[in-house]
Amino acid sequence: QISITGGGCGGGAGNPGGTGGTSIGGPNGSTGGAGGGGLRIIIAAGTITIGASGVVSANGGAGGTGGHLNGCGGGGSGGGRIIILSAGAYANSGTVQANGGAGGANGGANAPGGAGGAGAITQALIQT
Repeated sequence: QISITGGGCGGGAGNPGGTGGTSIGGPNGSTGGAGGGGLRIIIAAGTITIGASGVVSANGGAGGTGGHLNGCGGGGSGGGRIIILSAGAYANSGTVQANGGAGGANGGANAPGGAGGAGAITQALIQT
């Protein structure tokens, strides 16, 4: 008699999140996180100031967790894009980030999913 037990792999992050894999004799992998990093655009005719507690983010979603012992984690989605344009000064003492989402945890024996790649941040002065 042969007994095979394996969990499904986690779904990759996306919009919508990828469906977790089907398993054989164990739990299915979980669905990946919803959405990629998206796009944030800030345009001002004057000065832009991001205070110490301010956060502008376009982070990717996490991958789904693998099911059971042999389920691998799903991949995270990539970070998004942030564009900050101002005619005046730009001051940032807070957080501006476009990080890739974390890879999903493994189900036990297999590897976790890979993290999503970093997004991009652009800041420029414009003429009014």
